[in-house]
Amino acid sequence: PAFFGLPLPIAGAVALKPAARKHAMHAAAMLGVLGLVGAGGRAVPALMRGGAELGTAVWMQLAMAGICLFFVVACVRSFIQARKDRAVVSD
Repeated sequence: PAFFGLPLPIAGAVALKPAARKHAMHAAAMLGVLGLVGAGGRAVPALMRGGAELGTAVWMQLAMAGICLFFVVACVRSFIQARKDRAVVSD
């Protein structure tokens, strides 16, 4: 999780520069997608196998996948809103 969590604030700091904002936010969204696929890809098969006891690692992977999903949805909504705002300004 730290591999995905550490670069996100860095991308946020880079996004403070208007010239780099678009690239930094797309990089952050891609990290979110990779985190979702990576954590979900490990947790879902473990859940499907089931068993009497699911370890803490599986629950942490599910939590990471959920947080990443929320982040990616927020990014996509932000991208859509930014595109709408640009369309209004250019009209």
